[in-house]
Amino acid sequence: MSRRSRPCSEILRLVITVALAVAVASAQDTPAPSTTIAIGSASEESAGSTPAPPPPTGLNGEYQTLYETFVQASESGKGWGDITIAKFTVEDVTKVMTAVITYLCTSGRPALEKTYKSLGNKFPQVVNLSGLIKKNPTDEWSKVITNTEKALKDKDMNYVGPLWKAITAYRGIADVEATVSNAQDLKPDVRKQYHTNVEVYYSSSAEIAWSNEDMSFADLVNFTDVAGKYADEMWWTSLVIPDQPDLSGDYLIFAELALLKHIPAATIVKAPGLELGTSVADKYITAGAAFAKQGDVSSVAELLEDSDLEGYSEIADEYCTPEHTIRFCLIGRFADQSSVFASVQNNLYNSDTVTKLPVSAANVRRKDFLEQLSVNLQAQRLSLELATAFDDLKKLVHTATSNLTARIRDAKYEQVVQQQEAINNKMKAIAQNDLDIAETDRGSSQRTFDRYMEKIKTLTAEIETESQPYLQRVQTIAEAALKEAESKKSRGIFGFIMKVLSVFNPITWIINPSVFVDVLRDGNELRKTLKGKDMVNQLIGIIQNTLIPMFNTLLDKMAPMQTKIQQIAQTLKPLIEAPKGASRAQIEKLSSQFIRAYAGYDNPVMATDVDVVEELFVNTQTELCQVSGVRATAECSQVKIDAKIFDKLGQVVTTSNLALDTVVNMARSAVKEQSAKIFKQAVTKSYDESVNALKALKSEWDKETKANKAQFVLYERKLAYTQAALAMNLLVTTSRSAAATLMACNFLTYLNGGVAVPDCLPMYRNPGTVVDFKNIVAFQFDRKPEEYTTVAYIPTMATSDNDKFLDLERMMNERVNVTFTIPQDPKWLAKYGWIPPGLDLNTTVIFLSKFQLLLPPKQVVSGESGRRVVNVVTRASMSDLGPAVNNKRYEIPTRRYTSTYDESLTAGHACATKFENPYKTCNSRLNDICPIAEGEVDTTWDEVPLPSLFSPLNIYANFESSMQSPSLSYADVSGSAPLAVGVKLLFYSVKGQEIPTPVPPKTPKVSKSRDSPPVAPASATPAVVATTARSLQTATAAKRCCKVGSYLVDWQSGSCAPCPAGTVSQLGGLYCVPPTSR
Repeated sequence: MSRRSRPCSEILRLVITVALAVAVASAQDTPAPSTTIAIGSASEESAGSTPAPPPPTGLNGEYQTLYETFVQASESGKGWGDITIAKFTVEDVTKVMTAVITYLCTSGRPALEKTYKSLGNKFPQVVNLSGLIKKNPTDEWSKVITNTEKALKDKDMNYVGPLWKAITAYRGIADVEATVSNAQDLKPDVRKQYHTNVEVYYSSSAEIAWSNEDMSFADLVNFTDVAGKYADEMWWTSLVIPDQPDLSGDYLIFAELALLKHIPAATIVKAPGLELGTSVADKYITAGAAFAKQGDVSSVAELLEDSDLEGYSEIADEYCTPEHTIRFCLIGRFADQSSVFASVQNNLYNSDTVTKLPVSAANVRRKDFLEQLSVNLQAQRLSLELATAFDDLKKLVHTATSNLTARIRDAKYEQVVQQQEAINNKMKAIAQNDLDIAETDRGSSQRTFDRYMEKIKTLTAEIETESQPYLQRVQTIAEAALKEAESKKSRGIFGFIMKVLSVFNPITWIINPSVFVDVLRDGNELRKTLKGKDMVNQLIGIIQNTLIPMFNTLLDKMAPMQTKIQQIAQTLKPLIEAPKGASRAQIEKLSSQFIRAYAGYDNPVMATDVDVVEELFVNTQTELCQVSGVRATAECSQVKIDAKIFDKLGQVVTTSNLALDTVVNMARSAVKEQSAKIFKQAVTKSYDESVNALKALKSEWDKETKANKAQFVLYERKLAYTQAALAMNLLVTTSRSAAATLMACNFLTYLNGGVAVPDCLPMYRNPGTVVDFKNIVAFQFDRKPEEYTTVAYIPTMATSDNDKFLDLERMMNERVNVTFTIPQDPKWLAKYGWIPPGLDLNTTVIFLSKFQLLLPPKQVVSGESGRRVVNVVTRASMSDLGPAVNNKRYEIPTRRYTSTYDESLTAGHACATKFENPYKTCNSRLNDICPIAEGEVDTTWDEVPLPSLFSPLNIYANFESSMQSPSLSYADVSGSAPLAVGVKLLFYSVKGQEIPTPVPPKTPKVSKSRDSPPVAPASATPAVVATTARSLQTATAAKRCCKVGSYLVDWQSGSCAPCPAGTVSQLGGLYCVPPTSR
């Protein structure tokens, strides 16, 4: 059966990686299976907690009572040893035992697993079938056991068969252990049967654990059970030596890997026979060799369909040590790589899946991304050469040991020595290559870490320089507000600020989020509650005694972050600089220093902490500026720019987190580097010794003694064993290279508008086709997209055409994320200006380079001093390339479009790029707009993936104002004016291009037909050329007019309608909104 694997958390993966590389999980500490295993007992709370179910058909009378007795004894943990069977017939007792086991494995299982977790762990020992048989002696028990096993097998249920096997196997174990006092007392035939029972008990326990899909792989391993205190230390070898008929989904593979928990490494090393290294690996070795030589992905594909591979890898990673040479370590290592390969392959070959592009693609230039592919290919090439060399060596050794003349044998052995020396050099090259890759990875992570640290240092310095002037300006504004309040006795507005601050405890800095949100929502009402000079004085006190200390506390908490992260990074220095020849124990110790430091780091400042302080300051500044009037015009004008200090504070938090992640990558690379050094030393020592041994043996060959010939036979077997390991290494590097190649092709295909680049296309057509890796690495685009800049619109209300629209009320509500997706409707797109006339969506892929969303004003009166700054952030991470490429979807790194602008531009504010407010109608007085950030992604089109036009957009707006004019409420707004968006689009014409529709072997190709026939062919280029590009600088809204009390009910025709009851017209009849009041 197949199971789904559960990926570990990031910190667990780090610990596992370290453990695998430096043998943290030393198997020598695992108790040997020969120790006595205590029999568990059920807890008393389960006794009698579950009534016995009605008996099955054919079970009645005294056997019904007997059945209930068995169930109660099982659930109570008392076992069956005290049960008396008054009337014994084979048929009826078989029915009882079958019914009991069936019940325990079905409706009775949940209650039992509260105590035993897995019925294969200790429960068969508690049941004590041996005691039951002794209590009720009869020669008929063997028939009952056999008939019950057959009856349970016919039920075809996960647990029942294995549980009965475990119960009967433990009966055999217990019977033997009751008659002897040590292993030496076991007679040969008894010993053989005893070991068989030990094997059956363990494998049944593993099968029961494997059947439980609610457990993690780690739990599954922990709930396997071993019994048999007189078992030989090699009792388990027959479980792994025979070839398994099927690798995929076979619990026996899990049982083999789970042995790592029970068998010491030293014992595994002593296991006889080559089969230990090849019974599972052979399938992978054959497939890997075929793929490496022919590029035949399909030869590996069938072995990669099982999602259990990742789980196997988790088990091997947790328990494996370097002593477990082939059987366990390498299959785990391969499983880890092949699960990645299978995932990428599935994305490519299944047109319905979402292909995930790596996060690194957002920040790493394409050449760096492709260089990673080149490194993987180099590792594969070395492994392939080595595998070929070992093939040749194996043939030479086999020939040399055959019955040839002495002269020919001498010549052959000379070739053997030469070949062995050549292989030694290749092995050293592989070891050096592993070391070079690890050193390169660590160096790259170190440079990235240094850049992050430098950025944090720069930001911190800027914050230190800017924070005090910023706080001083806030206090200046507060003093100006006090003077204004004294002169005008203005109505107070400070209850709002007071209540906001009341939700904080300035000592412990604890916030009640629900109260905070309620306060912000009800701000207008709260402003009416308090007034006067006294409240201004109190507010100044709060600024000085609470807000500013809170800000400084934030800085104080943030100050040591860089130092602490540096200190964590410093714990890696001893590991990186470990002396030559350092042992695994030393590496383990050095690694643990980093793990302790990393685990002990507690991030003192979160992004939400910065957001909260910023919210308080922004609201405070806004209120103060509205009161201070002209007394603080300069300060209010400057303080909005100064407030960008919070952006820098947020960047420090984000960059610190990135730096910490990079330290983790450095740790991984450092451990791999030290492991590669150990590997290199071992390779050098081992293979140099083998050459010397060959030379010494050759000099004595003429003696042709039986012992010498036997030595060569052993050497040949050792070669075969080593070749299996190297072939496994070849498969790992091949799988890694294939995964990198497929991902590179995915990456390039996306950048090419969903059209496969020439050297990737054969792989999409047929997975078995050889791909020219070199050309993929060297690929350069020979065509560029057509840029199209325009002003487009998004409707804000339903229309007669049922057009998709964006809810204006939600959009204008601050602190609300709104999701909107541009529809793939040519009529909608043309109607609202998103595409030029004649553009065919069936032949054009559109990427979004700029998204500058402009929103209606939040305040009514213009021309006053002060500023209104609108900040709109739009994010996209899922990309649908549209009908031109069969709506292929990609998950891409999140792209962010930030549109920031000043909508209160007056004559006193110079702006070289100003343009008319698109919401200006004939009766409204709206100033020009001055863009600050124009919503364009800072990237190069062929290096970083951009979202498609049809990506789900997550939009968030924030309004910052120092104006005194009242705010507009857009609750229950009525109006037809659409939202204006400045966009830059990139058009890819895919007309005549072959769209990759990858299909796995033996699967029919996906049809490219569409629901409706395509329109007349038209590429993007002529449509763009034929259209005059519009821009925000020249865009103006039509001067539509509606009289007071009415609004534009139809933006297209300009017709008006009376405002709904309870609302008034604003912005020259653009909208009807609730009356604004202070």
